[in-house]
Amino acid sequence: MKEVLLSSQGYEKILRELTSLQEERQHVLEQLNIAREMGDLSENAEYDAAKKTLREIDAKIMRQQDIIRNANIITPPSEDRDVVNILAYFTLKSLDNGNELSYQMVSIDEANIQEKKISPSSPLGEAIFKKKNGDIISYEAPIGILKFKIIDVHYDK
Repeated sequence: MKEVLLSSQGYEKILRELTSLQEERQHVLEQLNIAREMGDLSENAEYDAAKKTLREIDAKIMRQQDIIRNANIITPPSEDRDVVNILAYFTLKSLDNGNELSYQMVSIDEANIQEKKISPSSPLGEAIFKKKNGDIISYEAPIGILKFKIIDVHYDK
């Protein structure tokens, strides 16, 4: 597995998810033991379901452990804090309709549009990455070319 870039918050989230999965695994193991005690395993649907769930949880646990093992925790830059880099929060103003949009630039491993977190590999992320406060950017969206002005770039302390 390649290096995984994560914010400290993203790393903590992965640790919480791993703990939750490990707790869920213990619960499924208990279900598996109860199902095993019911007798004939060849026709025991509860046993088969518990085994399938356990395999799925184990795969997720292995994935989380790989992420943790390969994590590189990134920190905000100490210089050029008006430039959009990983961990920057930024606000854009549409040059078409004046609407404002706010996002955070994160690594691809933490990108989640519902949380307003985008990565440099997304179309918008690619257009704005390494740009400065005040710059005009444009990118191709499904509805056509969109143009924005960067009106704010900041980082958490």
